[in-house]
Amino acid sequence: MFFHSRGVHQRRGQAGRLDVWLLPFDLDRGAAKGGLEGLTQGPADRVWPSLSKDARFATFTDQAAGFSIWRREFASGKESLVARSPFNLQFSTSNPSGDRVTYSMYERDKRLVYVATLGGAPEKLCEDCLRASDW
Repeated sequence: MFFHSRGVHQRRGQAGRLDVWLLPFDLDRGAAKGGLEGLTQGPADRVWPSLSKDARFATFTDQAAGFSIWRREFASGKESLVARSPFNLQFSTSNPSGDRVTYSMYERDKRLVYVATLGGAPEKLCEDCLRASDW
């Protein structure tokens, strides 16, 4: 487990959808350094956020028109599509450089873990496994 002076969370917004929020906090004092900042807004739920170890990237699942994994770079605000599927995608985790992302997929009666590069084809890492939790 790691801690950083940023945290990403999911929370219901005013429209009743789940969105990803950023909460800056002070680890030394154990207190928030400000209010929640909305990171995403969209027509569907955006859930299961994950923060990279260096806090430069966040990954999350967008549930509009199926399921897709996205990576957001904080410095530029740019969001990049990582993977898309009609099956349930969740539990994404970015490597330290942010160019590779792992995620879990429920496909029919199986749980699979994939790794994908931005713009590349996903590669299956394992079948009948829970999820990748760290690099």
